Amino acid sequence: MKKDRLLGDILLEAKLITADQLTEVLQTCKAAKKKLGEILVEKGVITEQQLEEALSKQFRIPLVDLTQEKIDEVVLKLVSWQVLKKYNVIPLKMEDGYVVAASSDPLDISAVAEIGRLSGYPVKLVLATTSQITAAINTYSGPMQSAVDAIKDIVTSKKSEAAA
Repeated sequence: MKKDRLLGDILLEAKLITADQLTEVLQTCKAAKKKLGEILVEKGVITEQQLEEALSKQFRIPLVDLTQEKIDEVVLKLVSWQVLKKYNVIPLKMEDGYVVAASSDPLDISAVAEIGRLSGYPVKLVLATTSQITAAINTYSGPMQSAVDAIKDIVTSKKSEAAA
């Protein structure tokens, strides 16, 4: 993924942080082994939305609002809920032979590779906030997980009956 500018520079340019805040947080990043944006959000300096907007500019990846997106449930079934929760990524739809998947981390190459491998399709990444992705996964996985649990219960009870 191509990036022309550093995240800190984009945030400074947008006047979302000061040079002093950037310097302080960069030092914290090294000590905490965390990403700049992650620490800025944790400290309340910027919001998740502001971070994703800056990352969208930095990496030239579209930013979507998952509260306004219709998620194709057929595409959701291409990847297990465990994988989606592990990487905090959610497939949204098929488009031109690609699975369009939302992530909050444009550098998480392993997530993109795993979605591609499991779905059998190349992945086109879009960005969304971590909280929106988590909420969408929870919304869609709830009913699906309940159905899976019900099936497991039926299979277990049938095995118990057969053994008795």
